[in-house]
Amino acid sequence: MRRVRNLLALCQVAALRLWSNRGLTACATAGLVAAVALTISIPLYADGVNHRMLHEQLEREGQPPYAFLFWYVGAWRGLVEWEDVAPLDAYLAGEAVSAIGLPVEQRANYLQTAGLHLFPVSEAVYADEQEPLTGISIGALSDLNAHIQVLEGALPHPPTGPESPLEVLITRPLAESLGLQVGEEYVAFASPNRRGLTDGFQRTVRIAGVWTPTDSADPYWFHEYVTFEDVLLVSRETFLADIAPAIRGEVALAEWHLIFDGGDVHVEDTMPLLARIGAVATRVAALLPRAELAESPAGALLRYQRDAYLRTILLYTTGIPVLALVLYFVAQVWGMIVSRQRNEIAVLRSRGTAVWQVLGIYLLEGLIVGLIATVVGPLVGNNLAQVMGRTGSFLRLASGPALQTRLSWINLRYGVLALGVSVA
Repeated sequence: MRRVRNLLALCQVAALRLWSNRGLTACATAGLVAAVALTISIPLYADGVNHRMLHEQLEREGQPPYAFLFWYVGAWRGLVEWEDVAPLDAYLAGEAVSAIGLPVEQRANYLQTAGLHLFPVSEAVYADEQEPLTGISIGALSDLNAHIQVLEGALPHPPTGPESPLEVLITRPLAESLGLQVGEEYVAFASPNRRGLTDGFQRTVRIAGVWTPTDSADPYWFHEYVTFEDVLLVSRETFLADIAPAIRGEVALAEWHLIFDGGDVHVEDTMPLLARIGAVATRVAALLPRAELAESPAGALLRYQRDAYLRTILLYTTGIPVLALVLYFVAQVWGMIVSRQRNEIAVLRSRGTAVWQVLGIYLLEGLIVGLIATVVGPLVGNNLAQVMGRTGSFLRLASGPALQTRLSWINLRYGVLALGVSVA
């Protein structure tokens, strides 16, 4: 308790000494605030500029900034069973999202069979000899109904049994090129042992509707409309319950598209995020051999981190002279304070106060002023970074969105370093 009382007494003495020189104390405080604000504003400004440039670069590549595409391509790797794909599907639906650690904005997955032949019902019995109308696949795109417009017909209903016609959606180009009409029935056929379909496959399909995207610019459409021209679309539930049991090696293509909200990703977050992306990609390859991460922001994040580091160094190089002037001003103000207190120092020394105790009093005064600068300086520095971000040319502020800055320990430590140098 006595040590606490002594410390409080020293703080009181230091505060009274500051108050007795309140004019110079105010100048010293302003100098420390300026030093902290200027030191913090540079990395804040650099981080905001890098953050903006990262998003602009990713958007120029034609995908949302934080879009991930995982796929398994059977044409390169061989056809697989749904049972082989299911563990990866469950991982990407849950644990992978948590591992990446960003909020999910949108997700979609796509399954597609190998190529089949489409015949009129009247020629189904001659499927081995007759020329097919066209080659098709059966595909399932998750959450499809919420993103399409049915131009003709209606959405397909689930089949009532293995012998009932399979209702499908087709694209307008396919309908127009072959003259397919809503309500007509055809046969999807594959010979035995063709591309892994060991027992063959034959199923009557009925055209339920003709579809088009509601908004082709929606990030949900990670493939263009033309990609589905030769695909008969069914729901994911129908694909898993009705198509998968009837075909061996039913998955010729599996894709998972995840879009995250990376609006709060800054330079100090890039290395941890890259590590998490790498861990997820490794786990994907382990769950389904030769499945891979086809698209991600990892490359852009690596370039972003390198450029951010170089840009911050450049900004500090240009800002060092101004910072040196601020620190010189602080040193001069504190020198004036010490000069005015020479008599007080002499009295304290004559009363038996040790040198380290005198230094302790001045250190307390510096810490009191520094505490004020620590609170006010980052706020001023953040506003200064915003002003720098809006500067179009000399003494002219440009309109536009504000820089997205974030006060974090990575930035605050520069201010703490400047404060320590100033107090010393």
